[in-house]
Amino acid sequence: MHTILVKKDGDRISKAVYFNSKFERELGEAVNYQDIRMNVGIIAESKDEAIMAMNIIIKNQNKITRKAAKKENNWIADLMKNDTEFNQLVKDHKEAVRNNW
Repeated sequence: MHTILVKKDGDRISKAVYFNSKFERELGEAVNYQDIRMNVGIIAESKDEAIMAMNIIIKNQNKITRKAAKKENNWIADLMKNDTEFNQLVKDHKEAVRNNW
């Protein structure tokens, strides 16, 4: 039986491993793999199908993470653009560096 074992950290998958089980497994079943407690996350007919499904899930998870990080970074960039004191400090610092070189 071709399975993917997953270890979750909250809502995120922190580790995913292909596992060819000799026994029948059910989704969510706990399995100890190399002394790490993991759950069966995907059951497939072949190794290729299991790995393809895992890649799709991880791709979507990474997409969500990148969107959240981009939102956070945009907020900081907007704040810096609108902060005239910060911009003046940056200009003064650039001029000081140029004059010292």
